[in-house]
Amino acid sequence: MENPEIHVKPYSCSRQQRVDLVFKRLIDIVLSLVLIVLCFAFLWWWVTIINLFASKGHPFFGPKRYGKNQKVFTMFKFRSMKVDAPFIPPYEMSEEQRDAYETGFGKFLRLTSIDETPQFINVLIGNMSLCGPRPGGVEYEENLVKARLDYNPNAFMVKPGLTGYSQVYMKRQHDVDSKAWFDSEYVKKMSFILDLKILAHTALFMKGR
Repeated sequence: MENPEIHVKPYSCSRQQRVDLVFKRLIDIVLSLVLIVLCFAFLWWWVTIINLFASKGHPFFGPKRYGKNQKVFTMFKFRSMKVDAPFIPPYEMSEEQRDAYETGFGKFLRLTSIDETPQFINVLIGNMSLCGPRPGGVEYEENLVKARLDYNPNAFMVKPGLTGYSQVYMKRQHDVDSKAWFDSEYVKKMSFILDLKILAHTALFMKGR
């Protein structure tokens, strides 16, 4: 899919937001390093081994995603689908399709969000942040891309995140217009305190599963 052109008026962060972005990056580096070490020690090694057999293919999956300024990057995930699954997001599959293509271990990975933990590497590299709009898929989420471009500011003006404003308020809903609106509101209100609130809400949601 060709990148839709961006036709928006320039948006400028406030002085406080620019300061917060510096702290945001420092926190991303420190926390992602700690979490990567912990995941290697206690999680990833056994998940990789089990997933190698469960998926009957490569245990990892690297979908292409849009990042800041619509730059395409590879987002790291544990594979939750069989290698011959169609290239569409699970939430767009019918129940019959999910049952046919999602592995038993993959269901566990998605339910616990363990499949998303390799994205700590993306955070450390710098093409993602702990908080921010979720990155849209290059291959199958052109509707979300177009909806985001209707807003100023929009999601492509910041780094995508592991969790974000729309995830807190929408949970697992997938209405693209609502996502695009929440993403725009996040960029407008972006602050160190807001990120802390989002991380806290995400942690409580994970605990409540």
